[in-house]
Amino acid sequence: MSHAGWNSKGTHSVFLLNSNGMDIFINSTAETGQYLEYDILGGIIDLYFLAGPYPFRVAKQYSDVIGKSAMMPYWGLGFDQCRYGMQVVCEMAEVVANYSTAGIPLETM
Repeated sequence: MSHAGWNSKGTHSVFLLNSNGMDIFINSTAETGQYLEYDILGGIIDLYFLAGPYPFRVAKQYSDVIGKSAMMPYWGLGFDQCRYGMQVVCEMAEVVANYSTAGIPLETM
């Protein structure tokens, strides 16, 4: 697979999982070069280095660490009509009939 034009050094990411307050600084000096500084108030440190080497691999590795999102229910992917204040079921039936007449798909009401 060719990835022409991408940095030959590759792509990577660092993921720090911690629920405490933190600051992350990118520092660069002539003496030390560029480095990251993590200042964390406490807690457990879960530090992940996602090596890539390409952006889509880093994204895949990240999703492997944090887990995949739950799939929405199929009815939630379609069109949903909500109207507050309908007093009787006949009003709702009329709205549904109007959607059908107009040829508009309606998943939930």
